[in-house]
Amino acid sequence: NFTAVSSINAHGGRLAVLGRRGGDTIKKIYSSPDHGVTWTEMTNAQNRMIWAQHVTVDPWREEQLWVAGSRSFQIIN
Repeated sequence: NFTAVSSINAHGGRLAVLGRRGGDTIKKIYSSPDHGVTWTEMTNAQNRMIWAQHVTVDPWREEQLWVAGSRSFQIIN
């Protein structure tokens, strides 16, 4: 139920999305381990990463995402 998507990446059934779901007022980073059946928000109120432009699933380490943007490069797990 995403209303806007800026970046999406997948590997082995895992997905990473930078976008908005119903009720979101800003872009957030979401992860799914099961082909999009369930979603977890990876960002939080203290770290919204409004500078983020791209997300990528780490193909070698489960539960980790790479985030690239105008400011820096970061791994989230």
